[in-house]
Amino acid sequence: MLLETFFDDAVRRWPDAIALDIPPPFGAQAPRVCLTYRELDGIAASIHAHLKLMEVQRGDIVAILTPRTNPLAYAAQLAINRLGAAFVAMDPAFPAGHIGRIISDATPAAIITDNNLALVLADVGYPSAKVLVGEAIGGEPSDRVPVTLERSESDLAYLIYTSGTTGLPKGVMIPHAGISNLVASDIEYFDIQPGDRCAQGSSLSYDSSLEEIWLAWAAGGTVVVMSDEIARLGPDLVTWLQDEHISVLCPPPTLLRTMGCDNPAEALPELRIIYVGGEALPPDVVDAWAPGRRLVNGYGPTECSVTATRAEILPGVPVVIGKPVSNLTAFILDDALKPVSAGDAGELCIAGPGLALGYRNRPELTSEKFVSLPEIGRVYRTGDLARILPNGDIDCMGRIDAQIKLRGYRIELEAIEAELVRCPGILEAACRVQGSGGREELAAWVVMSVDDIDFSAIRNLLAERLPFYMVPSCYGRIDVLPRSVGGKVKRDALPEQAPAFGDDSPVVGAVTELEHCLVAAAAVVLDMPAASISVDADFFLSLGGTSLLAAKWVSRLRMAELTAGVTVRDIYEARSIREIATRITPSAVESKLPEPSGTTDTPQKQFPLLISLLQGVVLLSELVSAALVAAWLASFALPAINLPPSLLLFFIPLLGVASTI
Repeated sequence: MLLETFFDDAVRRWPDAIALDIPPPFGAQAPRVCLTYRELDGIAASIHAHLKLMEVQRGDIVAILTPRTNPLAYAAQLAINRLGAAFVAMDPAFPAGHIGRIISDATPAAIITDNNLALVLADVGYPSAKVLVGEAIGGEPSDRVPVTLERSESDLAYLIYTSGTTGLPKGVMIPHAGISNLVASDIEYFDIQPGDRCAQGSSLSYDSSLEEIWLAWAAGGTVVVMSDEIARLGPDLVTWLQDEHISVLCPPPTLLRTMGCDNPAEALPELRIIYVGGEALPPDVVDAWAPGRRLVNGYGPTECSVTATRAEILPGVPVVIGKPVSNLTAFILDDALKPVSAGDAGELCIAGPGLALGYRNRPELTSEKFVSLPEIGRVYRTGDLARILPNGDIDCMGRIDAQIKLRGYRIELEAIEAELVRCPGILEAACRVQGSGGREELAAWVVMSVDDIDFSAIRNLLAERLPFYMVPSCYGRIDVLPRSVGGKVKRDALPEQAPAFGDDSPVVGAVTELEHCLVAAAAVVLDMPAASISVDADFFLSLGGTSLLAAKWVSRLRMAELTAGVTVRDIYEARSIREIATRITPSAVESKLPEPSGTTDTPQKQFPLLISLLQGVVLLSELVSAALVAAWLASFALPAINLPPSLLLFFIPLLGVASTI
């Protein structure tokens, strides 16, 4: 089955249902973008027509470089697939160098972008003749273009680029058969309905975005776009989920932690499915978020079409990655790629239609990771250590190689190390994750060829070459890297704590009461002495803050009247304590609080039912009084002065009004 046929079916069945809902930025007075299935289908048809004029053909690759808050990004995926081509989405947050490397490897026949990002493509040398700017499409959505092109499930549907051990991104090639198998399985497993509203919070360059989108589209549901800014709201994200009536959420566990919600079942009664993945699911997150809804833990490398196994998780039950999705099979193999004994640990390998075609332009790596076994067939070697429990569930026990997952991102540590040794003054480098309990950070240890290194300059160089989530926040110097007898770097033998970037900057102390309050709360969540916190230090870059710690900081600050108005957005935009303090001065806090309903400090009790009864009695007595007056006039007063009683039809309304004055 072809991926876009799920959408085609939805257009026929629910043409006027909302397919895509893009809310305005949180708190902004901007228009909301809502597109029905028919409208989104029409926009895809317009893009399809433009790509045909650009001579895009079956088997080509077309890149998409737009924010996910632009409907063009979603319609483009449909249009590209209908041409028999494959799409590759690039995140606008990627540095130009990373975008250039993807373009060099993917060699797209065209790139769809918007006016704001067209200059990025010019900077990396991509020809303007092959760039389709969304604003140029213009006009009303055209009628749908019939798709008569001969197609195959083995055709490439999309490319996803992940980090490579050499520092160069590697393109994973997913066919229609792989992603369609997952979508068909999701329809049966999750029972999504046309009224469901599914939050789409992953970068479109990340494969989990595909499952977020198609969970909704395959069932006539609505994709509700959660921008990067909204995803960083922390405790305020709960309000966004409430306002948007989200019923399906697919977050990494870290995002659930950042919300700091004490009672999710009560706060979010409409949220009926939470589908987590991308990183290990901690038991405390299960205990908090599982009650009142379905909590499903998904596992899967990009090479297995997003998700390979999943399990419904209950409080108090061990967290596992469950059983394979429909038509996939899991094997636990030893070093010789032979099945291990029941219950023993080994490498988790996946077989079935969900497997990628391989890596683009990387035949050697494809042969290494995708192997054909005599009694099993073609399998993908995940590199994860796992075992199968007696009930058939798979227990994942961590990585065998140097790959990690941090805050939902899959990262090859060797890719970072390859970039580090390209920096001046660094002979060797090794990376690891340090910290725990939501304070995990990337740390780099380097062997230097010079006496001193400016790590701020090193970090800036890495930020130009790597996605933000691959740039270490902590750096340390080491004389010799620890190695095994075979010469491999032993990352677990590296020192446990590298200094946070910027730790050697002079400390500027707090001056105002508000700054002291901010510093005291930061010291608690950062677990560091208040005296070592500089009010002009960047919370994230210099103090080692994370999205989770930012949310915890806000939750603590809201306990104090002086800082009750602070938001996570304040932290991301202002960054330093001194700048944050200027945003939440007492006058600013007061402006964020609701207006008082009365002039007294003591809230007044209200009795709406009693008041309504009393009002009814008064009104009834007024009507009775008016009726008695009318009867007297009709019987005595009007005949006495020779006026007809019918004149009361004019006077009775006036009598009723007069009786209420």
